[in-house]
Amino acid sequence: MLLCLIGITNFEGMKSFILLICLCCSLAVVAQDKAVPKPQHVIIVDDKIVSEERLNEYAAQELIKSMQNGVSEAQRAQLAKKLGDKIGEAQFILFIQLYTPAQRDSLLAQRKKEAPGLPPATASRKDEFKLKVNDAAADFSVTLTNGETLKLSELKGKVILLDFWATWCAPCIMEFYDIHNHILLPQKNSDLVFLPVAIGEELATVQNKLKQLNKKGLDFHSGVDTDHLIWDQYASGAIPKNCIIDKKGIIRFTSTGNTEENFNALKAMIQKLLNE
Repeated sequence: MLLCLIGITNFEGMKSFILLICLCCSLAVVAQDKAVPKPQHVIIVDDKIVSEERLNEYAAQELIKSMQNGVSEAQRAQLAKKLGDKIGEAQFILFIQLYTPAQRDSLLAQRKKEAPGLPPATASRKDEFKLKVNDAAADFSVTLTNGETLKLSELKGKVILLDFWATWCAPCIMEFYDIHNHILLPQKNSDLVFLPVAIGEELATVQNKLKQLNKKGLDFHSGVDTDHLIWDQYASGAIPKNCIIDKKGIIRFTSTGNTEENFNALKAMIQKLLNE
């Protein structure tokens, strides 16, 4: 599973990012009855499909020059000529370029010279939340992709999974499959409301993406936060970001990124709150 991150500019940060691969009703979701197969990332290095294990070896050797999470349709067409349609959808292609060992050694030597003793980079995502666990959830109104308007405070008495996402974010899309299969289906008759909110995009863009997902078996509505008015109350930084809000309107859980650890904790918290 992958996390949508921007601006990784050093070897340690890139390595931390790569290692994450091994692990981001009309109110919110229409009733769904079947599990939906989840798409998989296809990792391409030097015009060859490689395994996650091999990619992690490159990361450990600090050979990764650049990483492109998703490619254009034109790039996908070029890759398909060489590798066939087994490369899957453009959004789920992870395209990697490598340094030669000599290039890597030169860059590491230069880095050591410029910043001797630089500690390994650490990515703290907890500080990206403006509202923390045990804070009252900020109230908002949001227009859904079906044209309805929802006000968060009107959902008191429900457990709410507030999911910030974007149509271009592959880990966000993959997370929808996990949420559908492992949370919404088991809890379809419960007091759970799934409220995804797409940030920074126009309504038509989000509607078109949801139509595509509907054809694959995911059928839900999303809020649209084009001007970041809701997002700016809750968080900053990377997506997907999730907040679980309890029946009293209090934030009880937050997470960033579609990792197995995050998802298991999110699922457990939802079950706990539904049982309270």
